[in-house]
Amino acid sequence: MVPNNVIAAGVFLLALAAHGGDARARQAAPPVAAAEQGVAADYERAGRFIYAFHKAGMSLAALKAAGKEAALSPGLAGRAHHLAQHYERILAAQVTAPDEELRAVLDEAASLGAAIAQWQGSAAAKEPAAAADSLSAAAAPTEESELPYRHYLELQRQLHGYLPPGPALVDLWFRATYPGMDEAGRDAYVPRGWAVAVRSRTAHQLVPMRRGGYFSLPAIQAAYDERGDILLDDAGRRWLGIWWTLRVPPGQRMPYAAIREARAQIAAVQAKISAFARYLKTVKRSPYDGIKACFHDDGGAILVNGKAVADAVEGQCKVLFDDPARDGADMVEFSGALDVVSFIDGRYYPRKR
Repeated sequence: MVPNNVIAAGVFLLALAAHGGDARARQAAPPVAAAEQGVAADYERAGRFIYAFHKAGMSLAALKAAGKEAALSPGLAGRAHHLAQHYERILAAQVTAPDEELRAVLDEAASLGAAIAQWQGSAAAKEPAAAADSLSAAAAPTEESELPYRHYLELQRQLHGYLPPGPALVDLWFRATYPGMDEAGRDAYVPRGWAVAVRSRTAHQLVPMRRGGYFSLPAIQAAYDERGDILLDDAGRRWLGIWWTLRVPPGQRMPYAAIREARAQIAAVQAKISAFARYLKTVKRSPYDGIKACFHDDGGAILVNGKAVADAVEGQCKVLFDDPARDGADMVEFSGALDVVSFIDGRYYPRKR
């Protein structure tokens, strides 16, 4: 049965369409055509959207309740809150949003509805004893932050799929956020024990984290099917960033033009990200107008045509901004004990004076 609030929203929208229709359609067509065609299009479009939203197992009341549910995973509660706001904006605008935005909302509604149902139906799998089984007894956490594994794995697959054909010059990583730690400290961070794990009803697997908080999610079919969670070893680390790193050859020397080509591969991914993909907004909009080379000690340097260059310095990392004046450069060398070279937003790194 369709919830009353969904029926009411549908009646409200259809009444608005019957009285007004689409203003753009009325301007583009004669009055009779606008009344007959524009209203019918609004009626069908609004009805299909509201019905599909309900079929996804969602309602506005349920979303608002989930967004305030203290017992729900913080990640799921946050998603419910944002989806409720987005759905209300669409209804207030008489379902005139672009088709792409409506599809994105329906996809999120289906994903969130299934995730909430799985969360509510698998309480036994979330007991501390289950975590102790998947991790060593000595490393079993007392506090954990949980994030939806399927959601983040699909993001990872989606972005990989957007890379242009040919050899990849970049790698995609998730990066954990560490409250109270500055950027230099995060770059030098090395996990002392387990840091990331994937857990579902039948799957329990540790995930390696490299220096700096970077990790990549493995494809675990059971955890995907069972809508498992990503566990982080601190309840304060609830957010993951998406970072791109440069593939540096073994000799740590490469043509300067290769950095431009790598940045072009990222730009190709950005061009394919939907403007309505809220979780990828930062990835789509970041200029990635610099690289940050992090070393294991203070002796590392970026050499451009044999000369050490650093537009900014952050701890043991050297920053090189995108500069058209360097377009004629031949080679770049990362001299020293290199850890990782990541693409950055130069606005957050003050230029060295």
